[in-house]
Amino acid sequence: MWPFLVACASPPEPDVAAVVTTVAASPPPPWTLQGRASSDGLDTPTLPGGAALLGAACATLNATLHGSGPPCFVEDWRADGARLRVERAGARLRFDRVPGRTTWTPIGGILASCLGDPLAAPPADDPGGRRTLEKRTWVITLSGQNRCALTGTLRLDATRDHAEWSGISSEGLPWSSGGREAAQTLLRAELRALVESKWGELDTVQREEALQALAADPHPDARRVLELRR
Repeated sequence: MWPFLVACASPPEPDVAAVVTTVAASPPPPWTLQGRASSDGLDTPTLPGGAALLGAACATLNATLHGSGPPCFVEDWRADGARLRVERAGARLRFDRVPGRTTWTPIGGILASCLGDPLAAPPADDPGGRRTLEKRTWVITLSGQNRCALTGTLRLDATRDHAEWSGISSEGLPWSSGGREAAQTLLRAELRALVESKWGELDTVQREEALQALAADPHPDARRVLELRR
C-alpha cells in the first residue's frame, strides 16, 4: 500500500464489545456519608438541622413510616453528584423513598446477639466498626472491639431479605469454622458475669431467660451460678 493511502485510511472501528465490558466491570462510585442526625446523638454537623431538626423529625418519621419509636435517624449520602436520603423510625426504614430493611432473617441466633441492631452507629458498639454503602448494600465492617470479638465484613441488602456473613470471624476463626462457637463462648461468659453482678436489676422475664441459658451452658461456672440463683 502506498504511504498516502495509509495516511488517508479510516481509523479502525473501536471494539464495542470491549468498551461495554470495561464499562460494565467498572465499580460504581462509592457512596459517602455527608451528614447524619440520630436519636442516639451521634450527629454529623454537615447535615442541616442536626439533632434539633431530628427531635421533630422523629415524630414525623414515626407517623409517616408507621414506626415504633426510636431508634430514629436521617442520613444523607452522596456519590458522584447523586444524593440518597435514608430515613429510619424504629423498625421501619425508607431508602430513598423505597421501603428498606432494618432486620434480616438470615441473621439470627448467636450472630444476632453479637450484632444487636445491624444498622447501629457504630455497628455492634464497635468503636472501630463502620457501616458504609455500596450501591444498595450495607457493608458492615467490624474491628474485633465488640462483645463477640467479631472481625471482617458483613453485607446486608438494603431492600431485600438477603445477608452475606461469610467474611465474619470471631476470635480469629471464620464463622463457619469455629467462629460461631467462639462467639457463643464469649456470650455465655458475659451472661454468667451479668447474673452474678446484676441479678437484682433483672426483671422476672430476664431472670427466667438467664436461668434457661445457664442450664444449657456446659462451663463449670454456669452450674455454680445457677445453683446460687435458684
